[in-house]
Amino acid sequence: YVILEAMEKNFNHQEWEELTPIEKRNIILASYNGGISRLNGMGWDIGLMPKETKGYVKNIDGKMN
Repeated sequence: YVILEAMEKNFNHQEWEELTPIEKRNIILASYNGGISRLNGMGWDIGLMPKETKGYVKNIDGKMN
């Protein structure tokens, strides 16, 4: 919840309300693993995150779908 609150208040993810629940979850996972500031600096594009973070998101996402 802390990451979610930070996104909504501090980093102002402009498209947050338009994202699907899965997209929101993946952004939260990438923020947790790779750092919210880093992800924000990359325009919230998970594809630009380090391979370890992308792998983490893919691994967790695969287990939840």
